[in-house]
Amino acid sequence: MNIMKQFYFSILLTFAFSFFGISQVVLPVDFESTTANYNVVGFGGVDVAVEANPDASGINTSNTVVRSTKTAGAEFWAGAEMSLDATIDFSTSEKISINTWSPKADIPVRLKLENASGGFVELDVNTTVTNQWETLTWNFTGQTAGMNFNKVVVFFEFVPGLGGDGSTYYYDNIEVVVPLSPSLPITLEEDINPTFQDFNGSNTQIITNPYQEGGNTSANVAQNIVPANEAFAGVSFSVQTIDLAQGKTFNLDVRTILPDAPILLKLENTLNGTSIERLVVVSEENQWENIIFDFGTEIDATYDKVTLFTYFNLPAPINRAAYWDNLEQNLNDLVELPVTFESATADYNVIGFEGADAAVEANPDPSGENTSDTVVRSTKTEGAQFFAGTAMTLDVPIDFSESESISIKTWSPKADIPVRLKLEGSAGEVLELDVNTTVENQWETLTWDFTGQTGEVEWLTVVLFFEFVVDLPGDGSTYYYDDIQVAAPEEELLELPVDFESTTIDYNLIGFEGAESAVVANPDPSGENTSDTVVETTKTEGAAFFAGTAMMLDVPIDFSESESISIKTWSPKADIPVRLKLEAADPAVFVELDVNTTVENQWETLTWDFTGQTAGIDFVNVVLFFEFVVDLPGDGSTYYYDDIQVADAPLSINDNLISSVVSYPNPVINTWNVQADKAITDIVIYNLFGQRIMSISPNMKNISLNMSEFKSGMYLAHIISQEGTKIIKVLKQ
Repeated sequence: MNIMKQFYFSILLTFAFSFFGISQVVLPVDFESTTANYNVVGFGGVDVAVEANPDASGINTSNTVVRSTKTAGAEFWAGAEMSLDATIDFSTSEKISINTWSPKADIPVRLKLENASGGFVELDVNTTVTNQWETLTWNFTGQTAGMNFNKVVVFFEFVPGLGGDGSTYYYDNIEVVVPLSPSLPITLEEDINPTFQDFNGSNTQIITNPYQEGGNTSANVAQNIVPANEAFAGVSFSVQTIDLAQGKTFNLDVRTILPDAPILLKLENTLNGTSIERLVVVSEENQWENIIFDFGTEIDATYDKVTLFTYFNLPAPINRAAYWDNLEQNLNDLVELPVTFESATADYNVIGFEGADAAVEANPDPSGENTSDTVVRSTKTEGAQFFAGTAMTLDVPIDFSESESISIKTWSPKADIPVRLKLEGSAGEVLELDVNTTVENQWETLTWDFTGQTGEVEWLTVVLFFEFVVDLPGDGSTYYYDDIQVAAPEEELLELPVDFESTTIDYNLIGFEGAESAVVANPDPSGENTSDTVVETTKTEGAAFFAGTAMMLDVPIDFSESESISIKTWSPKADIPVRLKLEAADPAVFVELDVNTTVENQWETLTWDFTGQTAGIDFVNVVLFFEFVVDLPGDGSTYYYDDIQVADAPLSINDNLISSVVSYPNPVINTWNVQADKAITDIVIYNLFGQRIMSISPNMKNISLNMSEFKSGMYLAHIISQEGTKIIKVLKQ
């Protein structure tokens, strides 16, 4: 066939496809066309057809796919082939991807590409899942140049010598893998690099940085060769969307061989055809220079293509090389808490409403709590609504995970006026709270506590109202605020009373000389102590008799009201001494006292009376020793304690008495009766060790107490009435 006949044949073929509505089979192929003749042919024992997708799920919900059944006894090389109407275009990528569905994982799928002259390439890739769609990719990089492949052959379970077993496979969506466009910054060090499209003789490629010096020591750079006498040779490449609203300046590292080389950066939107460009002239040749392209006067818009000219409109009689790297958009600072109003790029978008005039301005009073440069001015103009205020929308929701309080530095010409803080959620949720100013004409920090109210809400808008008083219009007063942030949670200090229930305090318990101690769940939540957590201390076998547990406090013990310490204890032994030692920061300064347990295997409260021994001393270390008996080693017993606190001192019989109180019988066997002229508000009974045994609040003149369960011995009853107090010694038989 001569050239003219070939030409007419091509024209006729094109006309036929167009006139009869026949779709050409070219990559990508999705098998969805009702007019294309896919002409998929099985061979070697494969039965093949284009059918409905049997599993429209996961990554492939398309309607039609190819079924390929490798019948029982089929050749191991049995497969399916499809001829294309045009050769495969490998200009942008040499990878082929196919969606596959296999009843078997980890079997080889061979993809073979053939041309009209019998040339071919082939490659195996294994499946990774069973009974679901996945995308397999074959990488033919370096093998496709000049081959003009027009046939695709797919072999499932291509294992020499392994015949077919009747398994059915499916495949779909055969395509050249389109390389992803890179996102800025373009560093040329990533897996996804630009696909360069040179024009007017330009030649651009990624090379090893030949000049790792000065301002750019990175490994890879782009080399751009501009041919002799060409003024407008350049390179284009696609990128992920550039949003000018996020930043309007761009940096580029560049190195040229000519002085005063003009570098032009053009941003294009391929969907609507718009573009913007800036030109910068380099100041030095033969060295790296970081240049800035400023699009600050452009409106916010998006772009998806970059074009770069390294010697723009500068023809020269020689080929010219230029090198560039690190194309980066300088992003605006996000508006997120904490907000200091100091950023030059963040769009704070502070909006006054209902008569409030607001702006970010210089701090008019950089003193005291706030010496920063910039703050927000909010003027409540004459006649403004009482609910006039200032709103600011954040780019990032407020993170309340550590604290649910917001603090703001404020400056007001008036003290004791309410400042309302309102938070608005993305779905219209609202939180608001008033806090009053306390000073005038100076900075102070106000804190709004939203504890328990923030929930799982994206709080994105911060609204502030000064002098929020219903129906009180604005009077022209000017207020300022700054440094909006989530307030740091108040630090939990370790100080008395200590109940060991906190999950955040470091109790810093230290067992020593053979005592092993830790905060644990209460093993016996009954009687006097039903709390959840307590201290467990085990005096291990052979431990020193002075083995114990120390706890360092953050705050010295306050003995101003009482000089007694009470602790709830649990011991497997009764009548053993428990020593409590209190130490100052200097451990050589201490007091210590022994009190015996009175019960076993149950909780009781022991009290140590340090009256007259604590004045002028800051005790910060609490040390407890169970069974403090000289030279008696530990026997492995485990003890527990809880609720360390300053307690009422053990009572003395020398307290002032109320003459109207009468009690009987004394001694008592079962019931003890107390009478008074005025209502008795409280009765507290102690043993002679100062341990509280009973406490009631009757608010009656006549009381009968059941003491049948009390152990025999002497007790002190502290009677409190509307007239005063009285101590009575009671003997229990």
